[in-house]
Amino acid sequence: MPFLSYPSRVGTRPVLAANWFIFFLALGGLSACSDSKTPAQPTSLEPGDRVPEVFPGKVSDLAAHSLTHRAIGLEWTEVSDGKNAAAQYQIRRVEGSGGWDQGTVIREGACGYPVRGAAPGNRMGCVVQGLEAGREYRFLVRAERAELTGLVPGVPSTTASAMTRAEPLVDVPATAEVVSGSSYSGTVGQAVQSDVRVFVTDSIGAPLPGVHVVWMSGAGGATAQPVSVSDQDGVARTVWTLGPQAGPQVMGIRVAGHDEFTVVADAAAGPVSDLRFSLDTLALGPGEEQRLLVQGRDDFGNLIENLALEWESSNPGVARVDDGGLVTSTSRGTARVRASMRDRLRKRKTKDSTTVVVAADPQPVTDLQVSDAGESWLTTTFTEVDDGTGRPARYEARIAGPDTGWNDAVEVSEGSCQSPLNGTAIGASRSCTITGLDDESTHTIFVRSYRKRGQAIIQSITPGSAVGTTLARPGGPVSVSPEAGTGQSGTVGQTLLSPVRVRVLNESGGPVSGAQVSFSVTDGGTVSAQVADTDAEGIAEVQWTLGSEAGVQTLSASLQSGAQGTSGMAAVAAPEPITIPASALPGPVATVTLTPDSLSMDAGQTGMFSIAAFDAFGNPTLATMTTWTSDDAQVASVASNGEVTAQGVGRTTVRADVDGVPTGGSVTVTGPAPADPDPSAITDLRVVATTESAVIIEFTEVDDGLGGVALAELRYAFSPMGWSWGSASVVLEGECGSPIEGQSVGATRQCTVEGLQAGTAYDFQMVSWRVTSDGNLYSPLSSIATGTTVATEQPVEVAEVRSSPSSIVIHDLGGTYGLVGVALDGAGQVVSTPIQWSTTDADVATVDEDGLVMARGAGTAFIVATAMCCSVADTTAVTVPAQEAPQLASITVQPGSLTFDQIG
Repeated sequence: MPFLSYPSRVGTRPVLAANWFIFFLALGGLSACSDSKTPAQPTSLEPGDRVPEVFPGKVSDLAAHSLTHRAIGLEWTEVSDGKNAAAQYQIRRVEGSGGWDQGTVIREGACGYPVRGAAPGNRMGCVVQGLEAGREYRFLVRAERAELTGLVPGVPSTTASAMTRAEPLVDVPATAEVVSGSSYSGTVGQAVQSDVRVFVTDSIGAPLPGVHVVWMSGAGGATAQPVSVSDQDGVARTVWTLGPQAGPQVMGIRVAGHDEFTVVADAAAGPVSDLRFSLDTLALGPGEEQRLLVQGRDDFGNLIENLALEWESSNPGVARVDDGGLVTSTSRGTARVRASMRDRLRKRKTKDSTTVVVAADPQPVTDLQVSDAGESWLTTTFTEVDDGTGRPARYEARIAGPDTGWNDAVEVSEGSCQSPLNGTAIGASRSCTITGLDDESTHTIFVRSYRKRGQAIIQSITPGSAVGTTLARPGGPVSVSPEAGTGQSGTVGQTLLSPVRVRVLNESGGPVSGAQVSFSVTDGGTVSAQVADTDAEGIAEVQWTLGSEAGVQTLSASLQSGAQGTSGMAAVAAPEPITIPASALPGPVATVTLTPDSLSMDAGQTGMFSIAAFDAFGNPTLATMTTWTSDDAQVASVASNGEVTAQGVGRTTVRADVDGVPTGGSVTVTGPAPADPDPSAITDLRVVATTESAVIIEFTEVDDGLGGVALAELRYAFSPMGWSWGSASVVLEGECGSPIEGQSVGATRQCTVEGLQAGTAYDFQMVSWRVTSDGNLYSPLSSIATGTTVATEQPVEVAEVRSSPSSIVIHDLGGTYGLVGVALDGAGQVVSTPIQWSTTDADVATVDEDGLVMARGAGTAFIVATAMCCSVADTTAVTVPAQEAPQLASITVQPGSLTFDQIG
């Protein structure tokens, strides 16, 4: 791939150089499967119907990646142009919720319209430059096909978005080295045994955090992330997943300010998932033997050798096989020989089989004829025959002069008749062409059928033969067309990766050898030869070194009138020259300009420096890392975007390092710096919930005095022991652990203080603060909030329950008696716990929840008193005697007489 790493050394440590643009171009070399689809076409056409248009496929996996604060990379899987060729692409940038029609066409740089594809299924990538830092952008891509009548567009892709970076203010690392080793091992498609780690330090050897490390995995591999950032220990790491190809795999690593270096992994093939015999059919004569060859491959198609196989023949009477795969034929017939092996890890059996035929000689070719001829070629046609085993035979073609036999003929070495010619189907008509012949020459062509048995060749008894004569050669070159090396991109002043190749053809479409092709290029570029001769295939080739101007450069190829090929015949007319474009990309940063060159401000004011980067030829270029510093931060400080803040009266220089190229401007500060405002105080601290060991406090977040949200610290002490902020305990752990980082000014915030004593009252108080260059600046203390944790309930231990008295007698039905139940611990002390009452016979006596017993009928029942905490119980026996019916002794009527005044 074009981004392969080139290791270099500084001292004994491999060093890296960050180059975001080369990293992203590497994505275009990755292999991937295309999900593109073309619109469905009719399955049949009626006479007179117009052949439907086949549209380019739709890009379904467009992805955007943030590369720098000025660039975003795009990548996708190439789709067909609708005619099984590479499409060209148009990229648009869209705003808000707008779609394709509202988008702006990208016309500059590597993503500039049109973007030329290479082949369907390849990964394509380019970089959109000149964007604003810290802003989100959305993109769409559409495949197109160029026709003579215009463009045939496909369907736009789904939207992909990414945000440009706000570059961190970090030092350029002085050293960078791999600390996890330079050699790894693993299985294809899986992660290597350990993380890949890079250690970066500053100029004094201290670990350097915040450095971007670019991982570039080749051979179809991948990393957990394309870019890592070094941590506080100066270490950046990634997980390397190997690609599908067994053998050495290489990953390039880049760090700003250093050359690229590499690590290597030995990728072992995976477990066997497929077995294949080298022969589908083995033909033997009686009593012959041959060893069968079987190849094993893993899920990715990697070859696995030294297989432990089990062998079996379906018909040992025809062919038998030993443990090493040696087949011995015994009599005519057919047998299936199977090889298999067990995969204990996957708990499955992998197998394959081949047919062994003990058979006769191949049939001869009997109808060979010359069916077509040109000035340098002859085409033969014949009917395919049986190889003696019931399968299509193979064929060897030879050629000689007239009246020459098979033994004196030579094997065909040019064209499609070269050996071996593998058969396709018995009885099929077969054609092939012999090229490289002289014009107007007569030749005898032989074709002989055969089959292979190991290294042995079993031929037919006789070959087929035919005689043919080539035609007279036509005129010289009439056309020049591009063959390879079109649509490339490279860096100004550098040689393109692939050579440019053009093909010269004669009036009948055949190649012209020995023709002289003139090459010229624009924008100060050069070619390896201004004039190149075509080879036997009509190809002329040159290397193209781009000129100094970024943009589109062109190469012209032409033939002068009267140009001749090796035939010695002049061209009919000078062919039209052709032009081949290439995209020349700016080189690395060589010079930098600073605007303005100086700033003058009052203390507390801000100003802005901006930079413009140029390559060695003066082309504007993209910087991968810009580092800003101030010679005296007490006078003026500078942010990562070049914004300068005046701090105190004086004069200093602000410097920028742009990919290793320095520049700087003076800053003059007049007038006193304004006093820093204090952060706001927290005024509503309160306790909103408690548990046995924790208190939840709530407060409203305040500003830090500069418009941002303040940090906060929480302290606590026992209440009501008084309050002293300095002697109170600082909450260091959990949600309330100091410092409490603010989220949003005015937001209600809750956190939990844990590890407190149960049933204890606590006082809480807070302070807000912010970090300044002179230390921390604090607000006044908040109000005090008080909360009491929940007391812990002690478990009740009951050893005995007593129901008193132990027995009672209730003589009257409906009569009651109150029982007393108490629970005792092991020491005989009364324990406070609820007592539950129940009866064994409610027809004799019932009891309520307070232990009041009521007689219901004659008999005996037991009242049970149970401690509800622990199921400890005692009983009281209740007896209700049988009742005697009362005897009628006398009847008395009162009064003895009645007197009435009137009736009614």
